[in-house]
Parts: sequence; structure tokens; C-alpha cells
Amino acid sequence: MGTSRRGRVMDRDLLRGKRGTSVKGLGVLLFAGFLLPSCGNEDPVSLPTGVPFDMVLSDSVMVFVSLGDTLRLTPRITEEDGRQIGADVTWSTSDAGTATVADGLVTASGPGDATILAMVADLERTARVKVIPDGQSVTAYVSSREAGHVLAIDVRANTVSDTIALDSPGPLEITRDRTLAYVTVGGSQAGVAVVDLRTNEVVDRVRTATPQDIVLTPNSFLAYLSHGGSGAGFLSVMILDNRAVSLVPVPLSPVAIGLTPDAAYAYVTSVEGPGPGVAPSVSVIELVSATVINSIPVGLSPQAIVTTPNGRFACVPNADSNDVSVIDLSTDRVVATVPVGDRPVSIALTPDSNFGYVTNSDSDEVSVIDVGTNTVTATIPVGASPVSIAFRADGLFAYVANVDSDDISVIE
Repeated sequence: MGTSRRGRVMDRDLLRGKRGTSVKGLGVLLFAGFLLPSCGNEDPVSLPTGVPFDMVLSDSVMVFVSLGDTLRLTPRITEEDGRQIGADVTWSTSDAGTATVADGLVTASGPGDATILAMVADLERTARVKVIPDGQSVTAYVSSREAGHVLAIDVRANTVSDTIALDSPGPLEITRDRTLAYVTVGGSQAGVAVVDLRTNEVVDRVRTATPQDIVLTPNSFLAYLSHGGSGAGFLSVMILDNRAVSLVPVPLSPVAIGLTPDAAYAYVTSVEGPGPGVAPSVSVIELVSATVINSIPVGLSPQAIVTTPNGRFACVPNADSNDVSVIDLSTDRVVATVPVGDRPVSIALTPDSNFGYVTNSDSDEVSVIDVGTNTVTATIPVGASPVSIAFRADGLFAYVANVDSDDISVIE
């Protein structure tokens, strides 16, 4: 990615006429989860040594669409009491002809599949690598709420390849094996629609209250959905294998959900404060006990949240205070507040986590944040009312949904 990042808009006619488009869950087939990379300073830090008890990698599946591209795997190593420690990790690859690895940096070397192995003490963790041959299509899925469909987009050609009809679709997530999409829907069939990405057909539905957001655990075993509105809300916890649903009460009006890498905690934004004159907050939920254990004051009207692969930070764009809160997850405190444009409503980071791209819906622009210094380094004009943003797996392009101009901006 280099040391500077500015960007320019290449195309704004990709989805002309598709009002209400949302790309919160812009997921690419053969990519792990959705194209919303993490936020926060991912530079190496000095950590105490200790006895490794568990290790979590920042990604379980990595997809490359161009040879020579690189992505970094970040290990989070902890002792038995959960304290993060530093340790020397040994890296290896099953096929150097497909992908090489050096100190966690994975490089695409040829088309095919490979497995990256990380070892420390007696712990072993793996990440699957897919390098897509030149000429093979890569598909992204974008929900368009008011148009009533999900669009399949060939991200190499920047063209719409298919349309999946749904009632008021919203945020979506894609399973680890990239075969199913879980799409939030509203209207008379509120809940989740399950789409088979091999056929682009709806194969199942799960009825719930109207969901605001959805996230899947890294192993694609559970889905968490937020349900807001005026007053108290709740999370739905859905087991994907049997579609069983249980509920977790959440104070105030939950909107967006961010999970820690080990899926032990959920950080949920609420647009209302707990009382008159009290700032809105991010609720911290211990998922095993299904209890709220902390509340973190942030800016006004927090709209979205993303967490870093190493579990160190979360970033929250605040629409009414025109800034981004950076939360240290080890202390559950805001450690930086970054001023951006007018009404920021979503955030995505480059795959190397060096830069954050924030959509400012009232100033029709994207702010580029250097996450190492927490400063804005560039401002990119886009379409009218940009509401969401996501990156292609290789980080070469970002896709911005513009509600009032009914299009998607493609940023190089």
C-alpha cells in the first residue's frame, strides 16, 4: 500500500438508479466474510513474554485477485488468564507456488490454494489462501433496500451480473466457505434470508424482528443480529446449522455490532444515551453469559463499528458529532477522537489496516485517516449521500454506496 494513500474516483455509474443501496455487507465470493477490513494501528507493539495458552489469527481465509499482492496475518497470543503476550511465531506454507509467508506477511505467487501454518509452543493455527487466476470472475453482493434486491457485481469488470429479489434487504454476511449469504430483510418477511451463492437463490428464511445489523462468528457457527428502535433493544443469537434463535437484552437502541476476534465479546453501538444529557455509548456484551458488562461513552449518534484482527481497537463513526472514536479494547476507553466530514456513517480500512476510509453522508465525500497517527490525510469527493463503503480483497478498489445519487463510486 505504500506510506501514503489518497485515492480517486474511477466510476460512479455502476449502480445508477438503485436507490437505497447498502454495501455494509459487501462480500466477495471466495473471500472470508465481508469486505470490511479492520481499523486501528496494527504496527507491532512490545508485549510481555509468558506461556502461550491460545492463539488467534487475524484471518482464517485470505483471497488474492492479483499476483504479487500481500496481506498480513496477525497472531494474538494469550496466556491462560487471557492476558496478551508476545512470542516468536514460526510460519510456513503448504505451497510456495501459490503463496509465500515471511513473518506473517503472505504474498500471492500463483493461482491455486494453499494453507498458511502458524506455530508457537505446542499451538498450531492455519489460514486458507485462495489465489484467483486472471480472467476468473470475482463476485460482490450489494443489498439495495428501496429497490428490493441484492445485486451480484463482477468486481473485475465493475458490472452487475445478477439480481436477487428480496423485500427491503439490508446488511448481509457471507459464510466462511463462501457458499451462503445471510441477508437481513424487513417488511412483511422481516428476519434473515439465506441465499445460496452458487445459484443466487433464496433457500431458507428465519423470521425475527426487523434487524439493523448482522455479523457472523469467524467459524460461521453463530450469527448475531441487532434489533433497535425507540427504547430498549436486543440481540438475536442464531445457530446457523439449525436456525435456532435466542435473545440477549441490550439497553437503549442497538444499531451496529462488532465482535472481538475470539468472538468472546460483542461491542454494540447505541444511538441514544442512557438518560437525558448523557452521551450515546457502545455496550460491551460478554457473549458466554449474555450480559452487558460495560458501557463506553462515544460521540453523538454512533452508526457503525469495526474491530481490529488483533483485538486491540474498535473504531466508531459518530454521525452527529462529525468524528470517529477509537476505543482501546483492553481498557474499554476512547483513546482518540478524529474529526472528519459532515455526518460520518460508515468506515472501512485497507486490508493492511494502515488507512481508514470514512463515508461522510452530508458532505458527499470520503475522509482518509492514517490510523497510525489518527489524522485525516485526504478527502475524496464521491456521489450524493455516501452511506457505506467496502474494499475489494486486494485493497486496490473501494466501493461507496451513494443513496441520493443512486449509484456506487469506485475508488482506486
